Amino acid sequence: MGGGGQHLERTAQPERLPNHKSERPVGRQKEQRGQQHPPLGQKMQARRKSRQNLDKISGNIPCTVSGSAILHFRIVPQRDEFSIDSVWAVVYFCVAQLLCFDSRATVYFYSINCGFSMTASSRPYYSIDFSTQTSARATARLSFFVLLLLLSSVFLLAGCGSEESAATATPTKTPLPAGEPVIATPAPVAQATDTAVPSPIAIAETPPTATPLPANVAPYTGKEVADVSLLQQKPIFICINNDAIGRSAHFGLNKADLVYEYIVDGFTVTRITALYQSQTAARVGPVRSARMPNIWMTQMYDGVLACSGGSDEIRYLLKNEVGFPYLDMDIDDPSNTVYFSSVGSDYRTRVQLSTDAVRRWLQDMGKDTQVWSRPGFSYSETPATFDAGPANTVQIPYPGGNSVEWRFDTQRNQYVRFQGGQPHIDNETGAQIVSDNVIILFASHELTNMVEDSLGTKGVDVDLYGFGDFRIFRNGRVYEGTWRANDESPPRWLGPGEQIVPLKPGQSWIQVVRPTDTITYQ
Repeated sequence: MGGGGQHLERTAQPERLPNHKSERPVGRQKEQRGQQHPPLGQKMQARRKSRQNLDKISGNIPCTVSGSAILHFRIVPQRDEFSIDSVWAVVYFCVAQLLCFDSRATVYFYSINCGFSMTASSRPYYSIDFSTQTSARATARLSFFVLLLLLSSVFLLAGCGSEESAATATPTKTPLPAGEPVIATPAPVAQATDTAVPSPIAIAETPPTATPLPANVAPYTGKEVADVSLLQQKPIFICINNDAIGRSAHFGLNKADLVYEYIVDGFTVTRITALYQSQTAARVGPVRSARMPNIWMTQMYDGVLACSGGSDEIRYLLKNEVGFPYLDMDIDDPSNTVYFSSVGSDYRTRVQLSTDAVRRWLQDMGKDTQVWSRPGFSYSETPATFDAGPANTVQIPYPGGNSVEWRFDTQRNQYVRFQGGQPHIDNETGAQIVSDNVIILFASHELTNMVEDSLGTKGVDVDLYGFGDFRIFRNGRVYEGTWRANDESPPRWLGPGEQIVPLKPGQSWIQVVRPTDTITYQ
C-alpha cells in the first residue's frame, strides 16, 4: 500500500524560536518554494480530474477503480485473480490520466504493483502512483511514458498470475488475548474447480454510504441539537498538545464531536485534533502547531483549522495552497488578545482558544458565507449483530510513553480513557475522559523531509485517504472492517459484505495507528 498523502521534496529549515516562529519572514516563502514542488491546490485539482475519468472506465472493464492520496489509485479486479482484462484496465486508465492534464504538465507513471489488503472482503489490487512536474516537452515525452506503461503491465501480468490462476482467500485479522499482538492469520486456499467463471457484474462507483441524517441530528455525534444552524457551519478543527505536560492541562475535549489522535514529530509523540460543530466550547487547549495530517483531515470534512502556527512549509501550504480557512495564531493574532488567549508562560500549555473566537475570525475574514455540507456517519442505539466478539479493554502502543488504554465501563456504557498509565482528565470538568466509540484506524505513515522544530525533528505524513483496516469498539464489542475516505468525504466504516457499521450516538475518538502497530483487546 502506498505511503501517505503526497510527499513534497523539501530543503532544510532555519532555526526556530521555542514557539516555532521562524526568523525568516513568511512573505518570502512562496518565492523561495515556487521551484521545489507542485502546489497542493494543483495536486488536488488534478486528483479531481482523475476521479472524473473513473466513469469512462467503469462501464467497460471488470474492475473497480478507487482513489487514494492525491494521485494514487487502486484497480481491483472483480474476480479474485488477476486477468488480462484488469491489466488492460491499468493501461487504459493510465493513458487516460496522461491525456487529461494541462499541456504544461507532464504526468508520468512511476510505480505499479499488485498485492493483497488485510481484510476478508478485499481482493487483489494493482496500485498506481502518479506525480507531476512542469515541462515544456510534455508532448514529446508522452509516448515514452505510454510505452513504459505497456511494458510494465506485461511484467505485472507475468508476476501476478493469469486468469487461469486459482483464487487465494485474503488473510484476515482476528483479536487475540491481551498481551499478544493482533496478527494476520491466513485463511485456507480455495481449490480450483471446473465451474465456469461468472460474467462481470455491474460496478458500483462508490461503496455504500450512510443514510442521510435528519436536519437536526449532528453528523458526527448522531445526537439531536436544539440549534440547527450549528450544523450548517463548517466544523472547527483545533490542534491540541498531547505530550505529558500538555496532557495535564487539557480543556474542552468533552465538548468535541470527534477527536483524532495521531503520531507526529519523528514517531516520538502523539498530537490531538478535536472537531467542534454541534456544541460550542468556551475554552480549548493547550493549542499547538499544525502538522501534515491536519491538511488531509480538515479537507475531507470541509472544515476550518485553528492552530498556534507550524513549520514554515506547513504554514505556507495552509495559507496559500489548501482550499479551507486556516487561523494561525502567529500570523492572525500574534498578541494573543484578539482570537487566542494566553495563560501562564509555558509554551506547551499557555495558548487557549474558543469556538466562538474561531467563528468570529471567519466573519471578520468574510469566510463564513458558505453553507456547509458533508456526509455524516451512521448511528444506531442498537449495536449491529455482526460484531467480532467482546472488547472490554483496548490497548494502543503509541510511542514515547504515550500508550493509550480504553476500559469499558458497564455502568456508563462508555469507554474510559487512560494515557501514559494515568487517567486522562479534562480540566474543564475535572472528570476522566470517556467516549461512546473508539475507532482504531490503520493507515500508512511516512517520515518526511519536513523539519518541524529547531531540533531538526522530521515531520510524519499519514495517508488518511483511500482505504485500510479499522476496529470499532462500542458497547463492549468490537467490529472489524475497511474504512474508505477521500478529499471530499470523511471515512465510511464498512463491515462484512460492505455493510455500514453504525456508531453509538455520542462522541467518538479516532486513534490513527500504523499497519504494523500491535493493538490488543479482550
